[in-house]
Amino acid sequence: SAHLLHNRAAVRFKLDEWQAAREDLERAIEIDPDHHHSHFALGLSYAMLHEEERALQAWQKAIEEEPANPGIRLNRSIALIRLKRFPEAVDEIDRAIHLVPDEHEYKIHKAHIYERMGQTEEAAAVIEDVLRKSPDNLHALQHYAQELTDLGRYQDAAAAIERVLGAKPDDPTYLNLLGITLDHLDRKDESLVAYTRAIALDAEDALYRINRASLLVKVGRDGEAGEDLAWLLQPTRLAQFREKYARTAADHPYFEPLRSHPTHSATFKHLVGADEWLADDPGGIDAT
Repeated sequence: SAHLLHNRAAVRFKLDEWQAAREDLERAIEIDPDHHHSHFALGLSYAMLHEEERALQAWQKAIEEEPANPGIRLNRSIALIRLKRFPEAVDEIDRAIHLVPDEHEYKIHKAHIYERMGQTEEAAAVIEDVLRKSPDNLHALQHYAQELTDLGRYQDAAAAIERVLGAKPDDPTYLNLLGITLDHLDRKDESLVAYTRAIALDAEDALYRINRASLLVKVGRDGEAGEDLAWLLQPTRLAQFREKYARTAADHPYFEPLRSHPTHSATFKHLVGADEWLADDPGGIDAT
């Protein structure tokens, strides 16, 4: 029966057997096209199999069955993000927010979409609305800290980051972000402390190292900067850095002290892979 197939699919979900769950749910709907919750579950199985278009279709049917269920709208919004159909994703989450206007996580999700669209000011405005109503919402504060940093509002960003760290004092991501904001505020000694704490907590993250190296050059501690760069040149770490950060770092203004340094410039260009791809992208970094 459709009911038994739906229940078996639920067990398959717990076992991460997405293809088998999909097959059970498709059969359940063949038996009973209006079977309760099967369209929503089928959409989930499609999404887990990276078949977002089919997921959207299944969830549209689920909305017809449960028009007041905001979770279906949220899942449609996530699928639309994966398809890079960002304006539609915003429209979908707005429909969910209309159903549950006090659900802050839905608004944070909307801010995330704006971030993906590069609309940082719009994202910050959404988060500010959440924080007015829920000032200690840690998830919102985390987004806000990054958005303020991206907008160059470093004083406000530093204050937001300090609040995040008050709740999560050993979070290297936000210690690194604090290092960036304090550097821009010309609080170099405090910035160095923040970077060093981030590295102590996560010694293998290449971004924290190159951020600290750039700061060390600014304050004239070239030898210590060289030690961080040498650490990054170790083969496995170099591969990690190039995979995750090289293209962004290559022409990012934050790394100009390394890019133009008389001693470290060649090392920096090697780190970002300039010796491999500069010829194909001569505008990527200063080749001198």
